[in-house]
Amino acid sequence: MTGPDNLSPLTCIEDLARLPPQVMTLLCKTVDGDTLMVALKGAPEDLREAVFAGFPPRRAGVFADTLSDTLPAVGPVTPEQLDEARRQVIAAANILVTLKDMTDPSP
Repeated sequence: MTGPDNLSPLTCIEDLARLPPQVMTLLCKTVDGDTLMVALKGAPEDLREAVFAGFPPRRAGVFADTLSDTLPAVGPVTPEQLDEARRQVIAAANILVTLKDMTDPSP
């Protein structure tokens, strides 16, 4: 992908906010919910909202409620656990962006 819409490679969790809706939806279906919850721990609210937008409306509400209830219950995570969860989410997003680019018929 070239130009201003270049999404690859994503390098940090905040880059997820730039994903097109169809890629965010696939990401939410692909990544384990627990991993996604850990990765979003401490993430900005606008990023969380962008991720929730990737879920079907009913599931987004459930995930948002679960995230609000579960993140405090998850308790402290080590910086290594947070980094690993975020690496997994970013890696999955980069794969999905690459697949989208390969199947996108536009130049």
